[in-house]
Amino acid sequence: MRQFRDIFTKADQQIIARAGDDAVLDGVEVHGELAVPIESSGLSGGATGLQGHTFRLSDEQAASAAIGSVLVAYEKTYSVVNMYPEGTGMTTLQLRLDESS
Repeated sequence: MRQFRDIFTKADQQIIARAGDDAVLDGVEVHGELAVPIESSGLSGGATGLQGHTFRLSDEQAASAAIGSVLVAYEKTYSVVNMYPEGTGMTTLQLRLDESS
């Protein structure tokens, strides 16, 4: 039986393949979804958005990544501080922006 998350993971993979962000992970070109923190409050005045930068990519592309790996996207440099395999064929990398980039 197909699970809901599997259906949406397949859709995510197709969207990322067509409209994702190009990046370089430890010198290797990768394609995924870069998400950056939202620094403004929501409509109700409450804080919304991500707590940090993330990059979501296929498990295959993330296989060589490790804590301390370097990701370069949109002329900014990030360090991988954590990795979250989703169990769906996708992995989310938690990133820290290198302030000097």
